[in-house]
Amino acid sequence: MKKTFKRAGVAVLSMAMLLSMGAVGAMSANAAGESIKVTASNGLTKNDDVKIYKVAAKTASGWAWTDPATDPAYQSAAGTAVTNGGDFTELKNVTDDADKKKLATALATVAKTKNPTASGKVGTAIPVEEGYYVVLVSPAKNTTLVQPILEEIGAGEAFVLSSVKSEEISLSKTITAVNGATGDKVEADGKNAMAKVGDEITYKIVAPIPSYDASVSETRVADFVLTDTFQDSLTYKSATAIVGDTASATSAFAGAPTVTPSYTAGTTTFTASLKGKDLLKSGGKFLIVTFKATLNDNAVISQNKGVRAKQADTTNSADANKNDVTLKFGNDYMTGRYFDKNGDGREDEDEKPELKDYADVYTSALYVNKTLGGKAAAADDVGFTLYAKDGTTVVRSEVKTDANGKVSFKGLDAGEYVLKETAGKAGYKTVAPVDVTITKDGSVSKFSVSTPFTAVKDGGFETKINNPPLEALPGTGGMGTVLFTVGGAAIVLLAGALFVVYMRKRKADEE
Repeated sequence: MKKTFKRAGVAVLSMAMLLSMGAVGAMSANAAGESIKVTASNGLTKNDDVKIYKVAAKTASGWAWTDPATDPAYQSAAGTAVTNGGDFTELKNVTDDADKKKLATALATVAKTKNPTASGKVGTAIPVEEGYYVVLVSPAKNTTLVQPILEEIGAGEAFVLSSVKSEEISLSKTITAVNGATGDKVEADGKNAMAKVGDEITYKIVAPIPSYDASVSETRVADFVLTDTFQDSLTYKSATAIVGDTASATSAFAGAPTVTPSYTAGTTTFTASLKGKDLLKSGGKFLIVTFKATLNDNAVISQNKGVRAKQADTTNSADANKNDVTLKFGNDYMTGRYFDKNGDGREDEDEKPELKDYADVYTSALYVNKTLGGKAAAADDVGFTLYAKDGTTVVRSEVKTDANGKVSFKGLDAGEYVLKETAGKAGYKTVAPVDVTITKDGSVSKFSVSTPFTAVKDGGFETKINNPPLEALPGTGGMGTVLFTVGGAAIVLLAGALFVVYMRKRKADEE
């Protein structure tokens, strides 16, 4: 019989549109007998499960529904999917690729409710006998959509599915700019950046949209939802979303649905989602969200711990201004909902796929411990202003001492600054401006500083600046007035006495 389903598998296409329904398989002789093997390629790993269901017998004349492994449910599903004259005596009557795809999906929907005829792992040859089989791959991570495959196995044939049609759904979040540019503020991979309070940070979120079988109902398909959560040190500014043809698209594809991110003022979360028919018409495209926020006075200060290595890493991320995103979606190609890995027919929470990603911002700080004559200044005694390297451009406006005599400039990035005392205390000298340089220490998450500042354990850098008292001047009530007056009078009297003695002696000499 003509092997009409030898091409029913298809090529894996990660993060892109599903291609046409052509299976890429290789036939080879196998002395051990008939088998089916799915290779570990194109996003599938050896941890992924393969389940094989026999749907019909292979007879001398071709296709037959009379095999004990089959039942009327398969026949009914096939008759509903393909109306090819109603003749399924032989598969040769189903020649249209679209019909083959429909038939494979319909039979797989029934197969999922039954125990598999054979099972194994990706990369392993799974023994079967002659017949027609539906092959289902269940990705271990529960995030990949895999189209079912209908395959004919003849005597002595070991069929290798070297390319299975699938879509690996992923999620990417990066920082694309700080104040509209990258420079040395954003790491090359976009996962981390440094900024100062008031800077605008631009984030980009990209997620490929799954393609489902044409039979998936728009009223049943699971929503495709991005949820972005940011710390209160980041103030929401705006978010825009498009559905594009590629991951780098800057405009929506023709006929794309409108996606409007949902944000409630005063919160730290927004969502962007596709639902129903909008989701189904966007299959194989990309949801692209651009999010802008400003770093505010709640900025978390880097403690030089380093950056997060993964989403769940909390050890090195406690000192980051974090921005996380979560994606939830349906990953069952046949239903548009959730792949039932354990076969219990329920949508269990642990079977619902969820992807996460992140992008962090790091910042530093300067602290001044202010003393007057060696004693801590009181609240509002002295004020400092932080300038750029030129000494005139204000970076942070004047900050006055707190009750402990401390002045804090939180939320600074690497750069050269000038610290000036711009509000002094009467009776004390005004200190000279202090030049200070904060350096990116090999990473946007680590900083070093020039003297006289030193690192502090809770992040940032500090120094002590003392204002000595002014010296007391004559006329101000100090002891200097009395001493000068008494000393001057004594000198005048002594000079007068010496003059009298001299005149008397001279007169005596003349006589």
